[in-house]
Amino acid sequence: MSLLTYQKPSLPLSSVSYGPEYIYSLNLLSSTQAIASLSDRSLRIFDLTRSRDGGSIKETSKILNAHVKNISGVSVLADQPNIVASSAEDGIVKVWDLRSTKAVASMSCGSPLLSLAYSPLTNTIAAGTELVSQDAKVVLFDVRSPASPLRTYADSHNDDVTVLAFHPTTRHSLLSAGTDALITRYDTSIADEDEAVAQVIHNGASVHLTGFLPGVDDAIFAASHIETWSVHKQTNKDDESEDESMQRKEYGDVRESWGCEYIIDVNTQSGYVAVGSNTTSKLALIQLDSSTGEVLPTSRIECDGAHANEVVRCACVNETYGLMLSGGEDGVVKTWQITSSDPEVPEVDEGGWSEKKSKKSKKHHGSHGSHGDRKDKKDHDKKKDKSRRFKPY
Repeated sequence: MSLLTYQKPSLPLSSVSYGPEYIYSLNLLSSTQAIASLSDRSLRIFDLTRSRDGGSIKETSKILNAHVKNISGVSVLADQPNIVASSAEDGIVKVWDLRSTKAVASMSCGSPLLSLAYSPLTNTIAAGTELVSQDAKVVLFDVRSPASPLRTYADSHNDDVTVLAFHPTTRHSLLSAGTDALITRYDTSIADEDEAVAQVIHNGASVHLTGFLPGVDDAIFAASHIETWSVHKQTNKDDESEDESMQRKEYGDVRESWGCEYIIDVNTQSGYVAVGSNTTSKLALIQLDSSTGEVLPTSRIECDGAHANEVVRCACVNETYGLMLSGGEDGVVKTWQITSSDPEVPEVDEGGWSEKKSKKSKKHHGSHGSHGDRKDKKDHDKKKDKSRRFKPY
């Protein structure tokens, strides 16, 4: 996706409200469907076909009481768009068939879950737990035989595991990160944890988001809960000659330079970072050069009004229809038109970005934890149930 082919600012199309609940996550199931998780422990499925023509977003089905505690993650099984996995603070991973809205598998991890990821390359689900006693675990399941865990890595973190990410093209390559400020890279084909750990990165701050950058050497990005951004090279843990400080690029606190107050999500495949600002009531997509991890704040799409002065929890882009979906702590799911009325198909260069512009515009510019100072921004609303918020707060 090239933000240069999209209009600025984007236009709100429609919304559906579930207030006073929070919208925790949004994921595309296909170009015509999306799924949301809510603080009432429900999953909601939406039809997007009318939105592409300026119509309203429509809820088509729902799963009430999907879990008995807060839903902490949703992953779409990419090779099976009608099948999704969800995790929750009840310590359970469930696999759902959305055609029947029934759970087809249930997997217990024994501790509250805070993160979830799925790899279609190996049919593997990874779940990350809260710290209980002295253990914060990464638990792996093979969805084809989910009766018992495939792997359990219990010694790599000493605090909550807040995010997990599989490599999109390399089998058995997994990242975990948490509030202990550590990012761990595993080879999940290896059962022994000491042998499976390929790299440990000391990020310097509690990690909100991490993942692989699909560029040269598959670098690793990290966004922290205090809104810092860093890019790390992949290294060999056994090579003592590698100075870790020389294998990273630190950008520090990016709120001022990126024109935001918090980072919402990062999409390395489409090449954007979603950011929000409560004081200006804005949501924005900023161009990400996925080959280097450089973020270009001046190349952006802005959504004025966003979710008023409430935190935006999630955002994702439907490139087929030129739509963005967003969800916030106001309990609203919104759709935004982010293409011009007559866009041209982007021409993607080697870096994944196009300089071709829309005919009718001169230049045009996707959860857990607190986002930096967002808690301070929300002190005006004392009536909201703080127990619904994901740790750490």
